Amino acid sequence: MSEKIISLIQKCVGAFAVMGAGTAVVLILREHSSTLDQAQQYLNLADAFTIPSVIMLMIGLLVWISTMGTFDTLGYALSKAKDVFIPSVYKHEQFYDYKVRKNKNRKKGYGFMFISGGIYFIPAIIFNILYTCA
Repeated sequence: MSEKIISLIQKCVGAFAVMGAGTAVVLILREHSSTLDQAQQYLNLADAFTIPSVIMLMIGLLVWISTMGTFDTLGYALSKAKDVFIPSVYKHEQFYDYKVRKNKNRKKGYGFMFISGGIYFIPAIIFNILYTCA
């Protein structure tokens, strides 16, 4: 296998571990036990899978939006505001130069968040269907 695929698998496994811990926390907080009726168990499981998967999908979306340069204007404005209060020894750059410099350093490889969050959302859908049928 290529290194890219191995890296993607490692990232997904790590994301699944984090979401699994999130699922365990939600189940503990909801006081999930076998003494509950079946419908309540399905509801708890649906919630336990939905919350971590949606958080992972939203973090992935935020990272994607950020890497597209959406927050560059805000970052430039904050750096200019900082220069007002704390003068810098660096050359002051125009917004275009700032944008070009930021585009060189864009991060890639965040697609695993969408993949793992989407896969982890499937049991949530199944448990939600079982809850509505119970």
